[in-house]
Amino acid sequence: MSSLTTWASRCARFGRRHGFFLLITIVLVVLSYPAWIHTGVPGTDDLSNLNIPQRQLLKWFYDNGRWPLWNPFNFGGQPLLAAGQSGPLYLPNIVFVLFPIVFATKLSYVLHEILLAVGMYALSWHVSRHRVAAVLGAVCFADSGFLVGHQIHTQMFDAMSWLPLIFLLFLRLHERFTRRRFVFLGLAFAMEVFAGHPQITFYTALFVVLYAALMWLWSPSFQALKRWFFTLTAFALGGLLASAQLIPTLQLVSYSDRADVSKSFLLLGSLPWSGLLQLLLPFAAGGGYTSQPFTVNHFETLYYIPNFWEFLSYAGIVFLIAAIATACWKFIKDRTVRTLAVIGVFTLLLALGSNTVFSHILTDVPVFNLFRVPARYVGLTDFSLAILAAIGFAQLLQASSQRTLRVLITSTVSVLIVVLLGVRWIGPYVKMTPAGFWVPLTLLVLLLLIIVVSFAVPDRAKSWLGYGLAVIAVVDLVSQTYSMSQFVEWEQGHFRQPTPLQKFISTHLSGPYPFSRVASLGTNSLMLDRSAINRIPSINGYDSLVADWYVRDVNLTWRDRTFLSEPRQFINALGVEYIVTGADAGGLTSSSQGVAKWMHWLPRLKNTSSLRIVMGAHHTVIDAYAPLFSVTLQSGSHYYTEQISGWPAPSYVIPIPKTWPKTAATKVTITSQSWQGTFNVKTVQLFTSHGTVSYNVNRTFGARVWKKVADFNGVTVWKNPNPLYAAWVTSPNDPLHPDYGTAKLKAWTPNQQSWTVNAGHSGEFVLSQTYDPNWEATVDGKKTPVTRISSMLTAVHVSRGKHVITLNYKPRSFQAGLGISLITLLFSVILLLDGSSVRNMVSFKNKSTPRRN
Repeated sequence: MSSLTTWASRCARFGRRHGFFLLITIVLVVLSYPAWIHTGVPGTDDLSNLNIPQRQLLKWFYDNGRWPLWNPFNFGGQPLLAAGQSGPLYLPNIVFVLFPIVFATKLSYVLHEILLAVGMYALSWHVSRHRVAAVLGAVCFADSGFLVGHQIHTQMFDAMSWLPLIFLLFLRLHERFTRRRFVFLGLAFAMEVFAGHPQITFYTALFVVLYAALMWLWSPSFQALKRWFFTLTAFALGGLLASAQLIPTLQLVSYSDRADVSKSFLLLGSLPWSGLLQLLLPFAAGGGYTSQPFTVNHFETLYYIPNFWEFLSYAGIVFLIAAIATACWKFIKDRTVRTLAVIGVFTLLLALGSNTVFSHILTDVPVFNLFRVPARYVGLTDFSLAILAAIGFAQLLQASSQRTLRVLITSTVSVLIVVLLGVRWIGPYVKMTPAGFWVPLTLLVLLLLIIVVSFAVPDRAKSWLGYGLAVIAVVDLVSQTYSMSQFVEWEQGHFRQPTPLQKFISTHLSGPYPFSRVASLGTNSLMLDRSAINRIPSINGYDSLVADWYVRDVNLTWRDRTFLSEPRQFINALGVEYIVTGADAGGLTSSSQGVAKWMHWLPRLKNTSSLRIVMGAHHTVIDAYAPLFSVTLQSGSHYYTEQISGWPAPSYVIPIPKTWPKTAATKVTITSQSWQGTFNVKTVQLFTSHGTVSYNVNRTFGARVWKKVADFNGVTVWKNPNPLYAAWVTSPNDPLHPDYGTAKLKAWTPNQQSWTVNAGHSGEFVLSQTYDPNWEATVDGKKTPVTRISSMLTAVHVSRGKHVITLNYKPRSFQAGLGISLITLLFSVILLLDGSSVRNMVSFKNKSTPRRN
């Protein structure tokens, strides 16, 4: 009871001291993001294509009482929980289960804005001990370009909202190591992990490690090293608490497309040097208080990058000047300021990526080389800048010495010169509206006048200089953020209700289970993950962690061309029943000008080493990478297929496998696999020990025609003319040829399947589903290995006869991680029962230290 009384007393005292200022902070931050309090439906790019649909999918899992482990609706299926972007175990995402999607989305953003505002206010108060400065620090970071741009990345916005609170708890734990502070820091870090963006989790860990290392470097001692070490152990507690998410993600990384990526991929999205102008001229590309509308094309012309949301880096000119001035007048004497300044500059250099020598860190240093878009490091720059600005404003609001004013003038003049040079630099390349230049210039001149006048003001009245600058800073930054943050309303959310196209596809796909799929070529309402609104199984999709073999062998994530470079036989094996295209449908509209298949029985192949396909002279195929045809050999239960791609060559030699039956007849089948164009096959020749035997073909092969079945405002739907199978039994030498037996689905859930199989020969049960090593199988109750076949499909070996095959998605990493999370949670609860200092755990000579030296 006494502890509750003490806690209530502290809350009341905190409310009396900070309630009004916290309220102002929250109001300013929430009003800076009007899209989340408007009545409209926000939706732009990843927001409506990926993030909100994934949360709709989470609701479907939890409504049906299923763990969200496997997503059967993207690609041919993919890990859902391990990829983490949907935040499947993130407690605040319960709003998506409880409320309609639009309201839940807005509520989630507003709650995270409040978390961000309160955490940053508390952190700024902790380092500045000034309530108005705390408001300014909170507004500076919450309204920074990084957070405005990454509204479209729900999981990134959620995770970054925890950074101020985590860093505050980190500082307080270092000052006095108590059980409660230790556990609260671990819990906050775990929540950030669960939010679902590993890159932001890494940024947070990087920031606190750099801070601890630099603070120790300025004043090294064994005792200080011991204190920092035990403070950082709280992050280990957070990692253990989040093991249910963290361990599956680490396992997925080991076999994902991040396991071995190119340096160019990692450096894609580096902030150009011209992008630094946004720190000074946020509306050079239009929008805001300018008369020129903001356009992506104008932004790309100015900064050489189209995805503007990745490269917004402003944090307000006045705040920037305050941060620079703070670094100048306190760099030598104040370790905290020195540390924040170094981290701010270092992370800005990392954000420049390929444009600096620091690119080697991003491509060659472990962990750094797992993340793309270096420009995102600017979020840590904005964070450092906001804390420095809060410290600087605290000094200005208390009293400004002559030295302080001189440094402030120097900083302002320096920024003014950079603005003038920047405008002169970009002037020849882009037509910037006068307002985009004159408003910042006028603001800087006004600041100079205020500072100059302050020299003549008595010392006791100089604090009003700080209040004047504070008002200008808030008005400037809030107006900028208010104007820019509404870009999320550029498109109406595609997640609200099914479009006619979505309704058609969901109605006509065969069967209730996600083994018949659709592929989207071009931009339409089915692209990426938009189809999750109806849980339409789609070969297209996006996630930051995709199985390496999928990206390497198929890579249908990004480009239409990769789809059309796959043999049609493989597209059939993936269960693609419909293709959706725009006006240019490529080979789908080509009329068949020849046969699709030619078949002939050959005599026994004794003494035959190979056969040769001799091509004719006439062809219209012009793509050097497109599929051409396949050659299949069949003799009894033996199959062998060779795929041919590219421009037609004069001839192709197909080797006969050494184990091939030599005493029985062999059927040879030539099947067109091309999407467009024609080619001619002249003869098939056998090379035997007695000479060459030729068989006339003289056929022109053409592209198979898909049937046009619907059209929606220029978006066309094409139906596959070939029979499709969810699963089949086949030879391991020809996994796409379903001739060994039949398979019938008995039961299905996202994480479990049961099949009745009748195998005519011993072979492979092949499932039209992406392989993942966490699938387990039993054949007639006996555990049997699950293997990868034909680049990416799932296979289980079966003997001849009837069998019952059960497949379960059981990621051991999740089971182990969940156990560790629960045990650590129990341990944390035990620690929270006693909030006293951990004298038995850690012994420090000094229980507290000054916040800044």
